[in-house]
Amino acid sequence: MTARERSILIVAAIAGSLCAWHALAPSWQVPLPGQADPAEQRTQDFRDALYYPIREFLAGGVPYDPAAMFAHWPVRQDFNLYQPYHLVAHLPFALPGYRVGAVAFSVFSLLLLVALAALTAYAVRRLVTVPFVVTTVVVAALLVASQVGKAQLYVGQVNPLIAVGVAGALLFCRDRPGWAAVALALAWLKPQFGFPLAILLFARGSRRVALAGTAIAAVA
Repeated sequence: MTARERSILIVAAIAGSLCAWHALAPSWQVPLPGQADPAEQRTQDFRDALYYPIREFLAGGVPYDPAAMFAHWPVRQDFNLYQPYHLVAHLPFALPGYRVGAVAFSVFSLLLLVALAALTAYAVRRLVTVPFVVTTVVVAALLVASQVGKAQLYVGQVNPLIAVGVAGALLFCRDRPGWAAVALALAWLKPQFGFPLAILLFARGSRRVALAGTAIAAVA
């Protein structure tokens, strides 16, 4: 690593850390949900699409029934919930109290953004001889500094997991088809991502990955 690369690494790490702290703050600053909460609120997607649907699921109810959700929990958004294995995949974040779950999920989402940056660095190394750690830190800093990246943590969306799934499926479809199939299954969490991605992989010749990943998601 050259002196210039070390300088870039240090600046990006400091800037990224400050932006990450700012992006994580809403998860512990948001008021605890109540009946008077507005639909648009900090951690709103975590509240309406993750925490309370899983609570309804654990209570033996049907989280895909909006009437039941509005009657039993302080949710404020009515939209089609993600695939059912979303309820199991994110189960650990709904077991503790709301604020602890929100903070834990925000930290997890931040780590997924770093993983997405690492996948980017992996792809970049095929084209340019840049140190892996430098590219990872720079891209991660750009992600948490961007409005789109901060929004994922602010509202508590599951998109970082989807993005890692999409990137992993595209990167590993030829060299590591097993991991690519698992990544595609993660992307299927939202069918509007999984379906076109499966078609794309099938058209590119990665038919086993497309079929296996879709099968894993279907079974889940």
